[in-house]
Amino acid sequence: MKHTLLTIVLTLVGMLFSPVVARVYHATPYKFTQPDGDTVTVRLFGSDLYMDAESEDGYTLIRDEENGYICYAMLSADGREYASSGIKFKGGVAPSEVGMIVKPHIRLKAERRNEIIARKKSLLGRDTDTAPRLRAATVLPDTVYGVCLMIDFADRKFKVTRDEVEIYLNSSDKTVYGNARSIKEHFRWMSGGKLTYINYLPKDIYHAPNNFEYYSPSDATDYTTDRFFPVVTEALLDISKEKDGFDLNDLTFDGVRIMAINIFYAGAAPAKWATGLWPHQGGHKFDLKSKYSNISNRNWHAYQMSNLDKELTMGTFVHENGHLVLGLPDFYSFEDENHDNNIEKFNIANTFWTPDNKNPELLNPYSMDELGWLSNKQDITNIKDGRTITIKQEVGNAAVFYGTGANANERYYIEVRDKHYMNNYANKNLGVMIWHVNTEGDNRYAGKPELLDGRPATSKNCMWNSKNGPAVFDDNSDPSARWYNGNPSGIYLWDFSEPGTTMTFRCGNELPSLSFITEYIPDGEADTAYYVALEAEGGEPDYSFSLKDGYNLPAGLVLSDDGIISGTPTEGFDGNVRIVLKDAKDNEVEKEFYLKIKKIVTVREYSFDVNVDVNDGYDGTIVDINNDEISDIFGISFSELVSRFGGEVSLYSVETNGDVVKDFTANNGYWYNLSGNVEKWSNTTKTAAVYVEIDLEGNGMHVGLYPGNTQAGDSCTVNQIMIYEEQQIMLTYNIKVTDRSNPSDVENVLVIPTDDGNIRVYNEKGQFIGKIEEFSDIERLGLTHGVYMLEQCGKWYKIVK
Repeated sequence: MKHTLLTIVLTLVGMLFSPVVARVYHATPYKFTQPDGDTVTVRLFGSDLYMDAESEDGYTLIRDEENGYICYAMLSADGREYASSGIKFKGGVAPSEVGMIVKPHIRLKAERRNEIIARKKSLLGRDTDTAPRLRAATVLPDTVYGVCLMIDFADRKFKVTRDEVEIYLNSSDKTVYGNARSIKEHFRWMSGGKLTYINYLPKDIYHAPNNFEYYSPSDATDYTTDRFFPVVTEALLDISKEKDGFDLNDLTFDGVRIMAINIFYAGAAPAKWATGLWPHQGGHKFDLKSKYSNISNRNWHAYQMSNLDKELTMGTFVHENGHLVLGLPDFYSFEDENHDNNIEKFNIANTFWTPDNKNPELLNPYSMDELGWLSNKQDITNIKDGRTITIKQEVGNAAVFYGTGANANERYYIEVRDKHYMNNYANKNLGVMIWHVNTEGDNRYAGKPELLDGRPATSKNCMWNSKNGPAVFDDNSDPSARWYNGNPSGIYLWDFSEPGTTMTFRCGNELPSLSFITEYIPDGEADTAYYVALEAEGGEPDYSFSLKDGYNLPAGLVLSDDGIISGTPTEGFDGNVRIVLKDAKDNEVEKEFYLKIKKIVTVREYSFDVNVDVNDGYDGTIVDINNDEISDIFGISFSELVSRFGGEVSLYSVETNGDVVKDFTANNGYWYNLSGNVEKWSNTTKTAAVYVEIDLEGNGMHVGLYPGNTQAGDSCTVNQIMIYEEQQIMLTYNIKVTDRSNPSDVENVLVIPTDDGNIRVYNEKGQFIGKIEEFSDIERLGLTHGVYMLEQCGKWYKIVK
């Protein structure tokens, strides 16, 4: 039995160019081929600095170095090394003999793991690493250009086409292999359109000269990237504008380094995890100085390398380019898989691993904020009055509560999410997620506060809503809102809404005094529907409303408990009503409102016979509606009546069924069809025939036609009411369409006789000109040549002058 340390070594000494970032494995399934050809699936845990493998039922696995089989692992007596049990792993449930000799989930002692990690960090140049920081929004350009290489081998060719990779990377409207969107569109979506990330893809697949085994030996115990880097360098130097449409100078640089180099190599990953060309992220001094570029050979360049076998998936690519392009830190521990981050098991926002490789989620709000992508950020730090905060589950939406003084490095982010991944399964739980950030922290190493953790509502569901979690999140709740050093944060969140994609909660407990928001209630009319909703603030919702003893609403109106005054009043009312407002704690305030319900009385009815010439169309005619008499009834001059029109003076139309129409369909009145009912005007209407509206120059009512929709002989009767204060006058118009080219249409037409015996004179458009006492007096009006109509005692006469 040979002891085997599962080591992962990247011989990239001096990689000091960026924060430590790595690929994360969290029960990530991988298929491997045993020496006898059988395929088995193992679950990987950890990162580039330390990795463990398990069976699906949780038994730790290692490669037996004597026969190359994946076997069940045992732990040495001192807990510092794994040893092969010799029992081959065949997938599925472990044989009974495995359970007799080992327990599931065995791990090296923490101190041994930390020794291995420290050694590897030294080998990688990561022991002088600084805390991770995201790229500031002011530093990240609007468009980032990376490069993606496709490299195959003499014995391995791509099963995925170059065109499919192009769509996968850069398409605006297409996807491949069931991915939710392209890489470009994913970054555009996350950024709210602020970042366009394009990967240049060379026109040709680059062919490595040797077989895959040369670059990734099957007996390798560590990474063998040193054998492959010359091929990567050659592939980069092979790029030219003439051949590919771009060169290395077109890429986006982070200082003097290329920001993003992505490498796809053909075929499956190595048969042994974390060896050979196992997928990883790293950095290398690629010597890229050539006639196509002036890039120094002394600079380190970040890259990520992945195998590309049967299909393209976007999860890992997005995660790794989050490091390369955005400067995202890793939020999981490098040192102990059992660290105490209180939201790791929920894995909100793919923060700790990527469970859905074809539809990765939106970044956590801390990362979004640092990148300048929280376009709808609500600062609730100083909100103490219990007001309602509304947050939608949309890109860029979150609330933030900042610490102050000694805790200025801490903050809370609040957003809406629809799922978490507890126990590796998606749990559809809509709710409010509360994140906690300590910018002086670091999730990767022990002995430091967490950079990013959270305040889960319960141990089984981290989402806060009316059905899950405490009623209040504050310094005394469980979980507590206190800062890392125990100082109170002062945040007070409560009244979380039902689960939904739009959620609300209230912020602060320094509630204002109970009071009415509504300052007055509107007047109404008897026999007309009435509605008003009273509003209140302060105190402790919910509110109730009631009438003060001794006060009553007019008959037909009622006040509901939730503050709605509604109904149809049946009588007039002019007085005060006193309303009592009560909150959930029985605090009370009262307010008196003045209410006037008008009881409109019809005081006069008029009927007019109106002739409108079919040739006049919109011009129509003016109808004297007994202006002076109506003015006397209302007690104001007709000029005052016109000036108050649309305010104190109302003009409504009455339908043939008695309904009242209050909204104008003409400029200052109504259009009607030939049935006498209101119509809407349009350029194409076939039913609007006549209009009746007030003449704002004070001449009476203006009656006209819709050109082409009437003909001589058409007629209709329309009814209107004119209201001032509590008096209304009924106006009926019996409209007949005439044709002045036919004398019979202008002679002997009965109208309402004048009461003064005078002769009224109208021009051919029917516009009133003046009065005369004798027909011979027409000359004194100074009329020019034309056709005139005269009316005396109900008789019409036509004169051609």
